[in-house]
Amino acid sequence: MTQLTDLDIDAMEIAINRFVAQLPKGGVAVFYYAGHGVQVKGENYLVPIDAELKEERQVKRQTISLSETIGRMEDSESS
Repeated sequence: MTQLTDLDIDAMEIAINRFVAQLPKGGVAVFYYAGHGVQVKGENYLVPIDAELKEERQVKRQTISLSETIGRMEDSESS
């Protein structure tokens, strides 16, 4: 188990990359995020501590897409 807190966008991307790389094939994985999130046009995003979201167009550049993260987990062939 890995527990990380108060990450900026770069640290979040590194942590997710490491998490996905360590997923066992055929195993079970749980991704739990207890931070802030936003939804834009039906898409959910994880918000890092350094995000400064003043306009909707900033969301894709300053956050992490939840569906992309889940897709990467699925591609790893873990359950």
